[in-house]
Amino acid sequence: MNYWKNVHVCQGSNLKMFIIGKTIAFPCISTGVYGYPFREACVIALGTVDDFLQANEGVEQVYMVCFGDEDFARFEAIMKELM
Repeated sequence: MNYWKNVHVCQGSNLKMFIIGKTIAFPCISTGVYGYPFREACVIALGTVDDFLQANEGVEQVYMVCFGDEDFARFEAIMKELM
């Protein structure tokens, strides 16, 4: 299994822990000091959350947590581009 797939599986596992709640806070992981490519991290995170929401009812809000305003602006731009 490659690194990208591991991240997707790991993120999906984290979401499954929140199935009983109505709100999810989900971090953009490894994009800072670990040097994971920001755009690819966003694509994986958004895809993982979308897959989860398609398969599970009841989640009313999803918060994508970013490290600071600059990362938020970058994440938001990528999210709008993908939608």
